[in-house]
Amino acid sequence: MNALSRFLFESPFQLAAACLVLVAGAYVAWLRSEPPWRGRIGPAIVALFCLLFAVQAIVTTEREEIRAELDALLRAVDRKDLAAIAAVIAPEYADPDFDRPGLLAWIESTLKDVDVFDARIGRCDIEIADGQAAMDLRAGATVRLRGVPARLSTRWRIDWRRLPGGWRITALHPSDVAGRSVARLRDLY
Repeated sequence: MNALSRFLFESPFQLAAACLVLVAGAYVAWLRSEPPWRGRIGPAIVALFCLLFAVQAIVTTEREEIRAELDALLRAVDRKDLAAIAAVIAPEYADPDFDRPGLLAWIESTLKDVDVFDARIGRCDIEIADGQAAMDLRAGATVRLRGVPARLSTRWRIDWRRLPGGWRITALHPSDVAGRSVARLRDLY
């Protein structure tokens, strides 16, 4: 079901490729049909395409909601907007290193010395079940630490939970930063 959901609702490129295949099929049907059916195939296929793309534009999947929250978090980190960062962290955030206030204090102190810009998400896999989601992602960003810029690639596992205000982060687990294995947030800086 996830693949069908991604195909129908999340990927305009995959849907466009499928529409090209449908055009080929419609052309074959048009060649083999007799009037009055021949005149109905073109408008029917155009109506189907319009319907499919309209549904894709209207429907927002849970995966898209989570990605929107992640994008908002990246923009907040770029701007060093602590209120916006805090808005994405769940009240019940807890991992072995930090509770929510501890995490926010760590982020605030880290962002005093580190500038993060041009953050981009690479591969992002999201598995959703029962109002919880696990995200495995690769991201890259330009980071300036004490005036020295460097381009870093990172890998993360982020746990999310659906709350009344939307999807919120319940745990952050870095696994790799610039090719170096990292087990805890405290090890990042």
